[in-house]
Amino acid sequence: MKGCIGAECGGDLTDPFGIITSPNFPSNYINGVRCTWVINAPESYRINSLHWSSARVRT
Repeated sequence: MKGCIGAECGGDLTDPFGIITSPNFPSNYINGVRCTWVINAPESYRINSLHWSSARVRT
């Protein structure tokens, strides 16, 4: 996956397909940055699946 320097940090996804990016990926997450992504589907639809190509969780 290409780096996400300058990537969007959060937003609303309403299209049938989309990509969620993380700022500064694959380097460390920027301190103090909080990204929230909202995935919306029309009332008669459902979200079928989510796939990650890479994920690191820090607690």
